Amino acid sequence: MKTSGTAKNPGRLFHACPYGSELEKYHFFKWTDVSMVEEIEDMKKKIENLEVQRRSSEEVISCLAKEIETMKAESQGGEKEENEGKEIVGDMPFFKKLVCCFWA
Repeated sequence: MKTSGTAKNPGRLFHACPYGSELEKYHFFKWTDVSMVEEIEDMKKKIENLEVQRRSSEEVISCLAKEIETMKAESQGGEKEENEGKEIVGDMPFFKKLVCCFWA
């Protein structure tokens, strides 16, 4: 980074290739204030993209949370059916005796 000493841009900061000159256009030269504005614009775009990704991620998380709640509700319903089945199986000796008596 250097400071301009010209009458047109006195004290203005710039970035330049140490091997370049005003006559050589193939070496790097850029005003620092212009460069900073470009950097800020690039950062704004990146922030906007991150915001879109954040919103999308929140939507996915919300959908997954709903799916988890649905699965919990379904599994609790399955537990009730399992408990009812255990009650029936608990009465199996009675049914076995009943069937044996009927066939006898």
